Amino acid sequence: MMMASKRLDVDWCQAQLHTQLVGHRLLHYPQVTSTNDEALRQADAGDPEGTVIVAETQTSGRGRRGRRWHDEPGQCLLVSVLLRPTAEPARVPILSLGVAAAAAELLDSACGLPAATR
Repeated sequence: MMMASKRLDVDWCQAQLHTQLVGHRLLHYPQVTSTNDEALRQADAGDPEGTVIVAETQTSGRGRRGRRWHDEPGQCLLVSVLLRPTAEPARVPILSLGVAAAAAELLDSACGLPAATR
């Protein structure tokens, strides 16, 4: 079972991943300023591409275009993946949108959890 009392079961998640790149290192935090901030710290520390940062809640999350991202603990999927793309910087934002769409589709089809915006 993936969730117990609305807390992420990291061991279960890692056991389910059969990827070549993403998730070989999965870091779970009860609280961070933002998963993106933590991904940047991990990148600066030399963590490998594909490192996944998951948080139960974040205090200074940011959405697109600098918007504040507010979360309710246990109600949101807060994840950042450390990638080191070789694409031109102007093309990188489309990667983020594609990943978000794929994640939403996967959660809906595999778990019956439709994505929602507020």
